Amino acid sequence: NLSLNTAYLIADQVIEQIVEQYGANRLVFGSYFPWMYLGANMLHIQHARIRPEEKGQIFSGNLLRMLEGQREANWQ
Repeated sequence: NLSLNTAYLIADQVIEQIVEQYGANRLVFGSYFPWMYLGANMLHIQHARIRPEEKGQIFSGNLLRMLEGQREANWQ
């Protein structure tokens, strides 16, 4: 499995292309704060031409899913 951090995905329509080709479940929001400006990275996702559900996956859903799987693995 491979997940991508969005911090350096700043080219025009790259978020849309990755979501279309691989699915929103492969992206995890990242900002590299404090070295990069948090707001710019958030706006990049917010203005992407993808469905609101996909934005939710990228901003928090995918990370929560990965952490939940990790927690379950540690309890077994």
